[in-house]
Amino acid sequence: MNTQRTRWPLVAVMLLAAAALQAEEPEPALSISFDSEDYAEQLNVGRGEHNSITTDPAGGGRQVLRVGVPEGSHYGASMHAPMAALMDDEPEEATARYWIYVPEHFAFPQGAGGGKLPGFAGRYGEAGWGGRRADGTNGWSARMGFEPPRRFDLEGRMALSFYTYHADMGRWGAIDGWSEALGAGEWRQIDQYVRMNTPGEHDGVQRGWVDGELVFEREDRMFRAEGHDDVLVEEFWFNIYYGGSWTSPVDTALYFRDLKIWPGEEVVPTHRE
Repeated sequence: MNTQRTRWPLVAVMLLAAAALQAEEPEPALSISFDSEDYAEQLNVGRGEHNSITTDPAGGGRQVLRVGVPEGSHYGASMHAPMAALMDDEPEEATARYWIYVPEHFAFPQGAGGGKLPGFAGRYGEAGWGGRRADGTNGWSARMGFEPPRRFDLEGRMALSFYTYHADMGRWGAIDGWSEALGAGEWRQIDQYVRMNTPGEHDGVQRGWVDGELVFEREDRMFRAEGHDDVLVEEFWFNIYYGGSWTSPVDTALYFRDLKIWPGEEVVPTHRE
């Protein structure tokens, strides 16, 4: 009896501690549920012709964003959230979270690679995409990518990566695989974080989480050269794109909900929502 009387207070303490951890998460500077067309008032929509608000493919009745990619096409979507519009400035670090659903019919081109997913960038109209090489003075990008799982010896429908234009890059961006692949037919929580390097030093940070579990980390990036501390986190780039040069082999789509962005200090996910 004495043992049982001491166990319940311990459980209560653990529950309170877990609740406290969740409560510590700050309010995001941007929060978009994607349950209505209002998202277009919060994001700068460059290409949204394949976007639609639709019923959750997993059931439950809520509305979510469908980004279609027609057979033979690259896009997808291209939308932007400028950091300066969220906090009147551009930060040195930022965290983003979104939920993604991969349908059963999602496919990769035979013998080809994958494509691009949303991520942070500081392109400044000069470098960080489409072969416009970053050199530490002109910009950078750290979009996420999707790859065939076999590329990283993983099982699943879609492997994840960072596709990064950085100061030490070659002709194209660097692909760094995450250690978790996504299955089809389920919602997964994706968190990502980027921190600019000390100008001229290899100490820039990239991290990625799936459902709150850390699955990628590196702390040796150079995004900006010495004397270029004005290269910062300019935007969150919501980019859905097949290629490289290849295109989608089928009419397909990806689904998204609950985008959150925190400019500034890293927000580490503590739980799956």
